[in-house]
Amino acid sequence: MNTPIRRIAVLAMVLFAALLLNVSQIVIVQQDSLNANPQNRRVRDEQFGGHRGSIVAGKTTLAVSNPAPQGSQFGYQRSYPQGELYAPITGYFSYDRGTTALERAYNGELAGTSNSLFVRRLVDILTGRSPQGATVETTIDPKAQQAAAQALGHQQGAVVALDAQTGAVLAMVSSPSYDPTSLSGTDIKGAGTRTDPSSRTPTSR
Repeated sequence: MNTPIRRIAVLAMVLFAALLLNVSQIVIVQQDSLNANPQNRRVRDEQFGGHRGSIVAGKTTLAVSNPAPQGSQFGYQRSYPQGELYAPITGYFSYDRGTTALERAYNGELAGTSNSLFVRRLVDILTGRSPQGATVETTIDPKAQQAAAQALGHQQGAVVALDAQTGAVLAMVSSPSYDPTSLSGTDIKGAGTRTDPSSRTPTSR
């Protein structure tokens, strides 16, 4: 092999090795950060259209995923049956505003992507069942939550009740509140016209 051909072969090998190293770095090192990047629309579309797990307080459902309306580009739509009452606890799951509160803190479990659900995901793959998120059960006492909301009434402020022995949150209410369902619609074309509830954070008393 003459010198020019040998140089080209060495250069090609170096470039191929650099390509393999770059791909390996993206797959192994940068995968989580790329998936978490809010600009990664493909991941966001997949998560927003998936069957997200419910958030419950005893037998009371605080957040649930229902089949999206016909014609929607997503398979499921998030809704909050209790409306404003539990908004400070559940937060919201929005296409254009992301997640807050429990929706953010337990996003991996609710979306079904947490490492703790590996066996469940494996079973879903082997059985051909559509993957679903896990249910998150809160420590909230619905009766205490309702009583706190009634006591606060229309006053601006917040009420939090804790279990003195365990530190578990039994009630958490704030006023004014908002309806998380209004932020979780699948009509993403008009999503930018909604009011951001973070701009209405009440003052605690």
